[in-house]
Amino acid sequence: MKQVVVAIFALAVLSVGFAGGWNFVERHDDARDKDTSYVLLRSENSEDGNVVVRCDGGDWLEMYVTTAELHISRTEQKEPDSATFWYAATTWQFDSEAAVTELLSVAVSKDAVFFSGDALGHFLAGLVDGAKLEVRAMGVAGDQLAYNFDVTGGTDALRNLSCISINF
Repeated sequence: MKQVVVAIFALAVLSVGFAGGWNFVERHDDARDKDTSYVLLRSENSEDGNVVVRCDGGDWLEMYVTTAELHISRTEQKEPDSATFWYAATTWQFDSEAAVTELLSVAVSKDAVFFSGDALGHFLAGLVDGAKLEVRAMGVAGDQLAYNFDVTGGTDALRNLSCISINF
């Protein structure tokens, strides 16, 4: 019985919930002695959609949205015999702001888009200041994928990540 209680207590300490459905999961890569914690926000309308913001084990932030399988809008190969990069046209809109559409890098599994550069900064600001988020992309079958999120509480959840040094 003691083992069960200890296991339940350990799980409760590692995952913390916040307003809007945000969850903070504390993780540590023991092999590299690095923080790999993340926050997760599930879509209100689909089990495929999640916003994930995570530390890569250093000072680097990784942010992506999981989706159903995506239609690839563009491919790019930097050198012959090198890896092929996939991109998907992705649109996101916070609250009543203008919608933004960019080609975002697609995961090898074709079920997530990654934010980088200016898109990462804009998206992170929306997670901090926004209340509602809609993300749209085209599915592999030509269908429109749309995910709705309640981003309320993003500030409280994100401030738990050691890789974010923004004062908000």
